[in-house]
Amino acid sequence: ACLDKNGVPAQEPWYRVPALGKCTRKQLVPYLQDQVTPWIDKLYRRVPGFTYLLIATHLDIVDEEDVAWQTQTIRQCVSTHMKHLGQRFSHVAAPTMLSCSTNLCVSATTGQNITLLQETLVNETVKLPFFGEILPKSWTKARQSIAQIRSIHRATLRTRKKEAHQEKVHTLFTQ
Repeated sequence: ACLDKNGVPAQEPWYRVPALGKCTRKQLVPYLQDQVTPWIDKLYRRVPGFTYLLIATHLDIVDEEDVAWQTQTIRQCVSTHMKHLGQRFSHVAAPTMLSCSTNLCVSATTGQNITLLQETLVNETVKLPFFGEILPKSWTKARQSIAQIRSIHRATLRTRKKEAHQEKVHTLFTQ
């Protein structure tokens, strides 16, 4: 059992979170929100109408009760944030969550449920609209152009960094 600061059994579990230290579930909720909402915002801006699936990880080190609580908390956080975004950006297609019969929980250490996750992703992907259709050539050309521009930009940055470093070394040795 978890003990509070006076050594008395705590009413609720404690969690150790590197950013927070030792905390209760109530203290953990804002932290979880802060971890999840930036990802939702990024997806909402970049991929209107995206489809998502919540997956719990570290199944091998978290007990079932905690997995259920964290999953429920994150689902509520996502749902609340999605409603807020939907009100602010009503012109943007709303995202959809893939519905699974159970919470998807996996362990990268033991491999537990990884096959189930892969099967779920494949089964859901083939249901998406436009699955299997060929992309227009203009999209492919645009993608290649963007990749080429990125490559040139990266090479330019590397050259500038190298020149700046050489100038710094030259300055150090000429003083």
